[in-house]
Amino acid sequence: MLMEKEKLRKADLVMSIFLMALSLFFLIISLNIDVPNATFYTSPGLLPAIICILTFCSSISLFISAWRQGSRITKLDIKAIRSFFKKEKTFRILTVVGIFTLYIFILMPIVSFTISTFIYLSLFMYVFKAGGILKILIISAVTTVLTSYIFGQLIGIPLP
Repeated sequence: MLMEKEKLRKADLVMSIFLMALSLFFLIISLNIDVPNATFYTSPGLLPAIICILTFCSSISLFISAWRQGSRITKLDIKAIRSFFKKEKTFRILTVVGIFTLYIFILMPIVSFTISTFIYLSLFMYVFKAGGILKILIISAVTTVLTSYIFGQLIGIPLP
């Protein structure tokens, strides 16, 4: 039971550091949201900034609590974290997050919905080994064209 509590405190320590970094990242992004003729208190970045500040404060509290209970990150813990990221399951999850980020933040602003979605589906199915390259490309093309046609033409929903 003591070992279990020790593992939880180390997890708290690592997670608090991760959340502090993440909240700072999103705080900077939310403060850089620029809307013409808007003051700070009417800015769309105000609520995200408040949430980021609260998350950062909570993360500091979690860090201090874990630290006071004797939790420290050792070289062995760093090795365990590295081995976690070397697992194929973790690699796939991070790859999917990366592909989704590519789709939303890079592809969608540059090329059309249809081309972005085709590339996204193809990469996604390739990562999960959904079949051969030809099969993946055909399924991606058919799915993308049908989605664009049904939602864009038949239902009349404007696609990004």
